[in-house]
Amino acid sequence: MVELLLATDIPDVNLADSEGNTPLIYAVSLGHHQVTKKLLEYGSNIDQTNKNGFTALIKAAIHDHHSCVELLLKADANTELTDYTRNMNALQWANCVAVRVVLRH
Repeated sequence: MVELLLATDIPDVNLADSEGNTPLIYAVSLGHHQVTKKLLEYGSNIDQTNKNGFTALIKAAIHDHHSCVELLLKADANTELTDYTRNMNALQWANCVAVRVVLRH
């Protein structure tokens, strides 16, 4: 389905919703590896942020989607960008997720 949509004359693969979330941010948040890969192939802005400053890499790290993180890193996602709410980068967010998992056990 995604390939079919991308093959048509879509105006902008970076089109964001009212919160600034792009198709790429949604794809990585849900852990959709293949959709993420296709969106990157079609020119998605890898470092575009939403209204809270979250990039696709930060969202993939928050949701612990390792395969999407790897795709983004291979595509040269900026690891230094920080969100606007806590001023944390993807590595810091990933560490927070890991700490929460450990604390639950």
